[in-house]
Amino acid sequence: MNSLTTLWLERNKLRSITINEDSDPLPALKVLDMIENNLKSFDYKLLDEKLPNIQDILIGKNRWNCDFLVKMYNYYSVRNVSVCLDARCNASETDYFIRVNCSNVNFHATKGRDNPDETTGISEDDEGDTEQNDFVLDSDVSSSGHFDISKILLTALVVVLFLSII
Repeated sequence: MNSLTTLWLERNKLRSITINEDSDPLPALKVLDMIENNLKSFDYKLLDEKLPNIQDILIGKNRWNCDFLVKMYNYYSVRNVSVCLDARCNASETDYFIRVNCSNVNFHATKGRDNPDETTGISEDDEGDTEQNDFVLDSDVSSSGHFDISKILLTALVVVLFLSII
């Protein structure tokens, strides 16, 4: 297992991920794909200890709540780990998606670990009075409250094109 670089847990209907504190780290692992499961949370700090060289964590189509998602995103942002919605792994899409769909969370820019002048990430409200909004990071629309990231991105593109014409 020491040479494992990518772990695909995609589409397994996982409800939880348990990380054994006594397990050995996986130093070669660079990509962890947890897309399209039923995850609500996991111990991302312990995961970071066990995956010291992780670069990309794919999280789309799960049942995260805003408080957890913002905390996890911030934690990995300052460590220069990309938290992504899909395999294309565009971290700025994740940032935008969180800002739009977790609007009840008071965002504050945080500084990146390697470049303190560069603002990255978002953080939870200092007073901790955010609501627990559960939602699915989803690229498909449904009647059960799933968000459509492609429509959000298309809307943003139309606004940018409109503003560039003016």
